[in-house]
Amino acid sequence: MKYAIIILGLALLIGCRENGEASAPSTARPSSVPVAEDTQAFKTATARKRPAAMHGQASGSIYHALVGEIAIRRNQWDTALNRYLMLSETLDDPAVAERLTRLAIQSGQSELALDAATFWANHDLNNAEAQWISASILIKADREDDALPFLEHLLTIQPDNAEESFLYIASMMETDEEQQDLLHQLQHLAEKAPNDFHALLTIAMLTQTWGDPSDALPMVNQILYEHPYATRAIALRVKLLPLRKGLNYLKALRKAQPDNNDIRLIYAQQLTETRSISLARAHFHALTDSPAHRAPALESLAMIALQDYRLNKASEYLNDLKTETGYTAMAHFYLGLVAEEQGNIKEAIQFYDTIEPSEFYLRARIRAADLLAEYDSVEAARGHLQNSTVMHGEDQKYLYLMEAQLLINADRTDSAISLLNRALSMTPNDPALLATKGWAYFQIDQNNNALTWLRKAYAEQPDAAIAARLGEVLWTNGDEAAAQTIWDEAYQQDPRHPVLQETLYRFSK
Repeated sequence: MKYAIIILGLALLIGCRENGEASAPSTARPSSVPVAEDTQAFKTATARKRPAAMHGQASGSIYHALVGEIAIRRNQWDTALNRYLMLSETLDDPAVAERLTRLAIQSGQSELALDAATFWANHDLNNAEAQWISASILIKADREDDALPFLEHLLTIQPDNAEESFLYIASMMETDEEQQDLLHQLQHLAEKAPNDFHALLTIAMLTQTWGDPSDALPMVNQILYEHPYATRAIALRVKLLPLRKGLNYLKALRKAQPDNNDIRLIYAQQLTETRSISLARAHFHALTDSPAHRAPALESLAMIALQDYRLNKASEYLNDLKTETGYTAMAHFYLGLVAEEQGNIKEAIQFYDTIEPSEFYLRARIRAADLLAEYDSVEAARGHLQNSTVMHGEDQKYLYLMEAQLLINADRTDSAISLLNRALSMTPNDPALLATKGWAYFQIDQNNNALTWLRKAYAEQPDAAIAARLGEVLWTNGDEAAAQTIWDEAYQQDPRHPVLQETLYRFSK
């Protein structure tokens, strides 16, 4: 274990992050949750042949870790992956397995990611992220039955909020088949643990998003019959009901539980939906006196102020909010937006740069790069993007897309295409990358190449944005009938898509 401590110290010394505070999904490890009673049974049920292997002597460990961390800082993912793979052969440690898991996901090596993730999960039993990442990879590998023990274990280590991890898993399901596989396993879990409503609540939440919302209401009603004041179930029921009916339901709950601030918070949020802003604001102000509700109340007050374009007032709320645990990144992001709006570009970039890896981190890096490109230079913006910390595989894709767009805007399309080729070597069928490469070719009048790549993108994901671009290239190439057909199909699917609307407006003149 001493070698792992030295390695983590080296990682910190060269500025690398192991776990970001308030990240989404959260990497924080529960400090007081109970470990499953039958630990060995869980390990046996979830065991896989571990990566070559997570065992052996520690010679050379520090060197491999140092080289790997430097490679990560330089976005040299293959080098980093190879070094951590070597490290895993000398250290039997979950921290190494965690790093290897992230690098394997980033590099698209699903088998290695699965081996490393299941080792991590089995040796860090209280770490919810290790469990849900393992479950996610198994479901995506069409091994959903093997994911069930990890889902069960989440109920053990997150007795009050397991649905958070289940929703993180859901966010990684990309196809209808994967979504149905997850729902099927959650249904199994709900049947195996009938006294625990978290699996059923997650099914209801996902049914609202992925299926027919009316099918979710009976599930929520079932939960509330036995747990009438389950906060998340109440919030979901309100979403499923018509606005006024939901408000009346909350009024009845408030009458029955006048001192329940959880219900009061949901009630105030519902008031904003019905445009009763003054009354909502009064409730939010009152809730700032409750330590457990102060942060979400300040967040709501800040959002109301932003919507009313009261920027100074929004800044006051956001400056209060940034001291609340778990809300610092969000507060700094919106303070950056306020500074932008007020023309304080340097201050905006400073706010964005203070944001640690979290759900706002990537957006902040992209906003800062956009400002640097406009007010400094494209090279400064590219450097900013290249020095970003990558938390998940999708992050690197968005950074590549942003950098490619900066190059295209700067008439450096050849460099943009080279960058996109590098990204496509890792994820060859990604529709956003394919479409951006096609659009880059269109910018330099290579229309046939543009059509090839845009058609590939459209075959992978026939959405309105890609259809708009593909139609434009077809029209420019003289195939107006084909362009009109694609635009008509896209309009039927998503008539309000801004890219499609802008394209149709230009070509209607």
